[in-house]
Amino acid sequence: MQPKLHLNLNDLKERFEVYSLFKEVEQLYRAQIGFGKKDNKRLKEIEKHELLNAKKKIHFGTEVIRNYVSSMICQMKDDTTGSYMHLKSNLKVYEQHMEYAHNNSTGHLGLLDSLIRMACSLGKFDEADNYFSALEKIEAQNEFDKDWNLSIRYEYLLTKAVSLQKFDDAIKRIDEIEKFYLAHNEIVIPPQYARLMIVFYRANRKDKSLDWAQRIIDLKDEKRQYDILQVMARCMAMLIYFEVGNYSLLESQIGSARFYFSKHGIESKLTSTLGNALLKILKQIDKKERRKLFEKLSKDLKALLSSEKQNNFLTWFDFIQWCSERM
Repeated sequence: MQPKLHLNLNDLKERFEVYSLFKEVEQLYRAQIGFGKKDNKRLKEIEKHELLNAKKKIHFGTEVIRNYVSSMICQMKDDTTGSYMHLKSNLKVYEQHMEYAHNNSTGHLGLLDSLIRMACSLGKFDEADNYFSALEKIEAQNEFDKDWNLSIRYEYLLTKAVSLQKFDDAIKRIDEIEKFYLAHNEIVIPPQYARLMIVFYRANRKDKSLDWAQRIIDLKDEKRQYDILQVMARCMAMLIYFEVGNYSLLESQIGSARFYFSKHGIESKLTSTLGNALLKILKQIDKKERRKLFEKLSKDLKALLSSEKQNNFLTWFDFIQWCSERM
C-alpha cells in the first residue's frame, strides 16, 4: 500500500504544480489585456524552461492544463493558429477521457465554445460546424448552463452570418435571438449589437437595425464603446436614413458623428465621406448624375477601406456592394 500511496502523492503533486503554473500564466495574460502586448520575462521563462521541462505524463488533468497554458502563450505572441491547434489537442484529450470530462461552461462545452469562436475568426467554418454539432449533442446533458448554451448558439449564428454574408439561418431565428439578448443584457457585448444590426438590416427590418445601431451610439461606458463599432453604427444609421429619404435625420446623424469623433479625438474619414456623399445624392434628381455620384462614392470608399488599419468590424458589411446595388 505504501508504494502505491507514494505514487499517488507524486501524481497529485505534479498535477498541482502544473495547475499552479497554469494559474500564473493566466494571471500574467489577464494583467496585460487592454495594455498592449508587453515583453514579459516571466512568460518567456515559463515557456523555455518550466513548461517544456514539466513531465509529459499522459493524464487528463495535466494534459488539459498543459494545452491551455500553451494556447495562452500563443495568444500572447499573437499566434492565433498555434493557440487554435493547442485547443484542438485538448479536444482529443477530452474525447479520449470522457469519464473525466465535465459538460459545463468550464469543461467540454467551454472548450467547444472557444474552438467555435476561434475557428470562425480563422475562417474555418466547416470545422466550426463540426464543433457546433458536437456541442448540440452534449447540450441536452447539461442542465445548469442553458442560458450560456443559448448564448453560444446565437453568437455562432450571428458570427457565421456576417462573416459568410449568408443570413438565411440567422434571419429565420432573428426574433428569437433578439428576445434572448434583450432578456440577458448582462452577457451582451457591443460586437453582438453590431451583428444583430446587420442581420436585421439584411432581413429588411430597418427599424430594428436602427434600434441596435442606436444602442451602440448610446453606450456610456467608454471601455465598451469600441470606437470602430461607433463608426459602423453611425454609417449604418446614415444608410437607413438615406434609404427612407429622411434628409433631416441624415444631416443630424452626420453632425452627431462629427461631434462625437471630435470630442473623443477619433479621426473617421469613412463617416464624413459617406455622409456628405449621401446628402449630395439625396438632393440630386437626375438619375445619371446620381449614378456618377454613387460611382465616385464607391471609389472613395474602396480607397478608404483598403487603407483602414482597424477594419475587422468594417468588413462585416460591404459598403462598396451597397453602392453598386444603387448605381
